Amino acid sequence: MQKMIRDYNDDSLNRLQESYKVKEIDLYFINELLMFELNIGNLNEDSKYSVYSLLMRAFSFDDIVGINQDLHKALFYAEKTKNIIENLPDANHADLFFELAHVYAKIGDIENSETSFNEHIYYNIKDSSYPLVIGINKYKPKISEFSNMPLYSFRSIHRHSISDLIKEELTLADPALFNDPFDTPLLSLIEQRKQKANEKSNYFIIPQFNAYKHVKVRCFVKDKIEENNMAFQNLLMWSHYADSHKGICIRYKFNHKKNEGDKEKHIFSNWYIVDYEENIDFKSSKYQEMKSLLATKNKCWEYENEVRLIHFDPECRNDFKQIPLKEIDSKVEAIFFGCKCPENDKKTIKEIFKNQKDIEFFEFNNNPKGLWSEIYKLKPEDEIRFQKLSSLSKATFRQ
Repeated sequence: MQKMIRDYNDDSLNRLQESYKVKEIDLYFINELLMFELNIGNLNEDSKYSVYSLLMRAFSFDDIVGINQDLHKALFYAEKTKNIIENLPDANHADLFFELAHVYAKIGDIENSETSFNEHIYYNIKDSSYPLVIGINKYKPKISEFSNMPLYSFRSIHRHSISDLIKEELTLADPALFNDPFDTPLLSLIEQRKQKANEKSNYFIIPQFNAYKHVKVRCFVKDKIEENNMAFQNLLMWSHYADSHKGICIRYKFNHKKNEGDKEKHIFSNWYIVDYEENIDFKSSKYQEMKSLLATKNKCWEYENEVRLIHFDPECRNDFKQIPLKEIDSKVEAIFFGCKCPENDKKTIKEIFKNQKDIEFFEFNNNPKGLWSEIYKLKPEDEIRFQKLSSLSKATFRQ
């Protein structure tokens, strides 16, 4: 028989939790948590959160020996957790609403389940409170800040891309529509969770799928300054994303800081540097965070040198979302025409910007005799214009 704790304080709670990191939750652990609840006045806010949130989870589980699942009691402790969580980090909010969403799903309350998943996503993606240290279970936060940062977007010329230019907007898309079905890994994780929940507890987490539909993404490419490799010279990007060199590459200038968003409506946009990995272990703490799953790709895509704009709006249920450039402090700085871009398309795009004299246009000759490295090489006079443009966009960047 395990010895009962005598002093129910912050230190003894930490010791109790440490002792259960390598074992399953049991009746003794639950009883001790209930004793901590009786002595809740001895605890700080972090410890109170731990007690209430652990009790919420315990009573929502259906596989703890000696404890009957009691979802209404789980909701009771969820409310207690919400009452003391206001000043705690976003990560705590994200964890709470994730568990609460599952409780609501189990009792068949679809509306509150989806609302809780929306809360979870909001706090999870926008959070930047994770430590910037190196270690097995530690990782860098992905949220980034740009000042005068030039980023590039390779586009085919069609009504959607033309509309963006005319309306001075960016169109973001549901990640499920990406050309790579394994991008983002978040989609694979959601499917795993769906199967696990259905097999283990016989309930569906449809609200979770509905909530993730509110996430929209736009992909950009940045220069490799250290290698003197400009993004517009990337042949693969022209082939894959700009209609086999018949499209355009748009250079934007962004000034963007970490964004708390609209807390009341839970709307925000933030920037993430994409990581490239050989394999992804969903058990790793790094990949428990949605921001990592939305901004991680297989290493074979590393040539893209990608940056992503992640937007969340729980009121947007469409596959696409348009954001005005002014809303994210950005502007079109230059247009690069693919080496096979038709003259009529060049004329159309130049006409769109005829009243904006500060936008530069760069054209390239389709020279079949030229070497690959020469296809998107700037002419001497264009090089001067490009350097002048770049001098006005001296980027600073930090994570």
